[in-house]
Amino acid sequence: MDELLPRGLLPTIERAWAIRPVVVLEGLRATGKSTIVRGLVSPHHFRTLGHDVDRQRATDDLGGWLESLPYGAVVDEAQLVPNLQLGVKQIVDDRGASPSQFLLTGSARLNTRELGGSDPLTGRVRRLRLHPFSQSEIERRPVDTITALFDDDPRTWSIPRCDHHDVLGRACAGGFPTMRLLDPIDRTAELDAYVPDLFSGNVYSTRRDVERLVRFFRWLVGRSGSVRNVRHFAEATELAQDTVHAYLDELSEVHLVESVRGFRPGHDHRETERERLFVSDPSFVASALPVDPALLMQNTDAFGRLLETFVATEIIRVLGWSSTSARLFHWRENDRYEVDLVLERRDGALVALEVKAARSATQAHTSGIRRFRDRYRDRFVRGFVLHSGETTTRFDDDIWALPFSALWTIGSAIATGQPSALK
Repeated sequence: MDELLPRGLLPTIERAWAIRPVVVLEGLRATGKSTIVRGLVSPHHFRTLGHDVDRQRATDDLGGWLESLPYGAVVDEAQLVPNLQLGVKQIVDDRGASPSQFLLTGSARLNTRELGGSDPLTGRVRRLRLHPFSQSEIERRPVDTITALFDDDPRTWSIPRCDHHDVLGRACAGGFPTMRLLDPIDRTAELDAYVPDLFSGNVYSTRRDVERLVRFFRWLVGRSGSVRNVRHFAEATELAQDTVHAYLDELSEVHLVESVRGFRPGHDHRETERERLFVSDPSFVASALPVDPALLMQNTDAFGRLLETFVATEIIRVLGWSSTSARLFHWRENDRYEVDLVLERRDGALVALEVKAARSATQAHTSGIRRFRDRYRDRFVRGFVLHSGETTTRFDDDIWALPFSALWTIGSAIATGQPSALK
């Protein structure tokens, strides 16, 4: 059992629950969804479809089972009963759009196309995503890093030193509550069992060959951060392209894969729209790499993929609770210039992030950011090179090099109230 830690998403869940008839909280299995929602309601209001009795009752008479629930009920593992959202819609429509009627959780993405191809809960629901722990949650101080990257003055930041081995340890441990404190061998064994268990039917049912699907995921783990190229993936794995498409869809359904689109606001053929695919936690990447840190750091390609996955998933987690509405992209021009990650704020402002495994950053590491700045100068706010060293460097007025520890130390703390327990 992990220690009790605050969740940065908790205030967002509470606000949504206070104003929406329905809240849907999705996310990877064993990230703490059940416990965080238990803290919002009394035990009498909590039901889990992971229990055979409730699942059978809901399957046999969905309308009757939902009507029997108290107002303000939490339904855990809602993906296990087909058409549950249609049943919820009917009750909400009958009652009217008053807030706090149902809170649904799902360890797989709940079907949003049950009603003639459209979301049955449109206008009634807020959909949220709970991820594994971010580093600032682990530090017991969830922070709004996204807003800081856009709005704060980097000259005011006091970023603690974080050496190469600390960054590596954090990336390898990942953010799964029940796994991050295990030793590397035990954590790898747990992760190996975790993925097949997702497709056991108790979380998500698939008609695919589970063994081949898991094997494809493990192949993809070694290429986390790659641009999506189904033809190449099919050739490398000796699978049909249709099968690769289906596998990627299934992995996305259970939140094992994160897609980051290419930034291409116009129709410039020099820029790519193709997605980069990251596995959802860096511990998956680490589990396929040498346990010895010295050997891992000698493999620059593997070490780079681990760090890019670490940064991308960290940013995705903080986006869930940031007060700044922003979307995450990557940018590539003609396979010559690229920026690992780009944040676009709702007003069009841009922040560029480059990830480097080096212990310090140089001017050469900023070439992609500078090219991106030239292309979007009227929207460009800042660029940052994140590195595994311990120093902060200012290259230009709007380009900085920061240690990775900036990701969990800059920005205002999120007021999360009492720390929530974990599943």
